[in-house]
Amino acid sequence: MLPSTLTREEVFDRVRSTMQELFDVGPERIQMETKLIEDLDLDSIDAIDLAARLEEITRQRLPEETLRALRTVEDVVTLIHATVSAEAAPGGGAEE
Repeated sequence: MLPSTLTREEVFDRVRSTMQELFDVGPERIQMETKLIEDLDLDSIDAIDLAARLEEITRQRLPEETLRALRTVEDVVTLIHATVSAEAAPGGGAEE
């Protein structure tokens, strides 16, 4: 899990590293505006791998509709940052 004090830039660095590892793409191809399907050629199996990794990172079960709405690297960064920040907020925590 990521610490709740990470900046969006630090989350982006983690996402970039994860995508390099999962999909064997160079870091120069992974920018905030990069489209997951069109630019990185991710297929349905890649999407499942990414979803599983996002749930590992956030330690939360993420709704399928939320995962299906991810289109860009920035969407992924925003999801992780918001999820981790919400966990740290008073009354926050992992889903039961």
